Amino acid sequence: MEDFFSLKILDLFRPLFEAFGVEYEKMRLIVNMKLTLDKRKNNSSENKNSLMQSVILYLIIGLVASRIIVMPLDIMTKMTVLFALIFVMLLTCFITDFSSVILDTYDRHIIGITDVKDITLNMSKIVHIIIYISIMSFSISAFSILMILMAYNIGFCLLFILCMILMDFLLIMMTSVIYYLLIKIFKGEKLKDVLNLFQIFMILVFSIIYYFITSSLSDIQINYTFSIKAYDLFIPFMWFASLFCVIFYGKIQKLYIIMAILGIIVPILSILIYIKLTPAFERNLEKLEQVSYNEKDSKTKKSFVSKLGDKICKNNEEKSFFEFIYTNLSRDREFKTRVYPTLASGIIMPLILLFVTYDRSMSIMEYLKSLSTTNNFLNIYLAVILLQNCILLLKYSKEYEEGDEPYYPINDQRNNVLPISKKKNIYSAEFKVIIIKLFVPVFIIIGIPYLILFKAKFIVHLLIAFVSTIFISMGTFRANDKSLPFSEDYAVTANTSNFLNIIKSIGFVGAAVLLHYLIILKAPYIFSVAYLILLILIMKIIWNKVFDI
Repeated sequence: MEDFFSLKILDLFRPLFEAFGVEYEKMRLIVNMKLTLDKRKNNSSENKNSLMQSVILYLIIGLVASRIIVMPLDIMTKMTVLFALIFVMLLTCFITDFSSVILDTYDRHIIGITDVKDITLNMSKIVHIIIYISIMSFSISAFSILMILMAYNIGFCLLFILCMILMDFLLIMMTSVIYYLLIKIFKGEKLKDVLNLFQIFMILVFSIIYYFITSSLSDIQINYTFSIKAYDLFIPFMWFASLFCVIFYGKIQKLYIIMAILGIIVPILSILIYIKLTPAFERNLEKLEQVSYNEKDSKTKKSFVSKLGDKICKNNEEKSFFEFIYTNLSRDREFKTRVYPTLASGIIMPLILLFVTYDRSMSIMEYLKSLSTTNNFLNIYLAVILLQNCILLLKYSKEYEEGDEPYYPINDQRNNVLPISKKKNIYSAEFKVIIIKLFVPVFIIIGIPYLILFKAKFIVHLLIAFVSTIFISMGTFRANDKSLPFSEDYAVTANTSNFLNIIKSIGFVGAAVLLHYLIILKAPYIFSVAYLILLILIMKIIWNKVFDI
């Protein structure tokens, strides 16, 4: 196996690992194996350059965030906002891409039967994650480091890097400890549901935090001076910011010193707590494999899917794939972990964006009433962008098996097993599942508050946006690789790297928004209805042609 550069850096900390009872050589071998497997996945034709795409994405995000360094703000405000933005992005990355690594039971079955200690096994998972998080962390902070070097000095820069390392540790350990508590309390299917809900909740909370942080920047006046309060002690971003105030700006006040100490002590303490809990954490992971099977519920679900397939599928072949894909999505926890947070963001962000134009001279109720006279319902198209990730992620599966299209032996030159002449029925069934299981719930949840705010006229515009979403999704499908559902293994950074592919969809979304806006601006309401009917007719005409590959 290749001796990775990251492992050579890891060797420098060997005495530290051994001091905590980690079998270093065994841990290093396990991490090396994981990195080797990741490299093979990422070098495959399907996942090539997945990691590089993620790095580019975070470099772009980091470039935008780095502008805070040159803003005319006091150092406490400046560093708090910067650390908050970085923390939120890294937490999102961790939950969507790496939670499955922490909660993986595969290693315990394969390696755990040997004489490897639980702490060694679990620490190999943590190190594996830290390597990737460090890459993402450096990518998102690279331009900030450059800006700091130009605006301040080398000491300031080194402290920033130290804070980034401490924040990475805090993020990983804090989340892992919360996972441990959930695993300790719940079990079986209930545990899996709770974990999914927790991940969605975290994404929602920090998406809202991210929005308010970025939107508040425009309200901060030049030469604004931060005023510290006692409750700021509970905000981790401010712990790290206070270190700069104490060391470089001589703010030796009580609260600043306490927060600076917390910024160093809490990450270290979280590591010690996690190491202490590691044996119990690994033992309790077995609860994830406990299955509570309800035969009655299973039969009811199968009956529902079958009846639904009868109504919307054109032939038995399409119906078979519809039932197969629908059932797989319902039970695939990995897919839910990666997709549901995105769906949650797709629901919450259009609602949050309604307040972008909020006039503070008005009361909240007055502003909400005034929305019915605006075209702000076009914010719903932000959800459309985020929904494209669902299409791109459907090709992955935890139950993926090595081989060329293992689930689908198509009747072509390579295979002559099943009498399926074309993949059209598979892709058509896939899209019908996506529309019913993912798109419809999102539009219903967004549509209810939007309907209350924008009145009855919004129904037509909601339907226009919904049909436009199907068109855009077809464009996303054609613009990216045509992998079959569940035919690929999850790449380490599959979720993150897909966002670069989503950029291809932004052009389709922009065109849809422009057309929708022009219809509203230039034509009476009746033309909106006519436009909706036209979209439906066009969609029916091109449906088969899009999937006839």
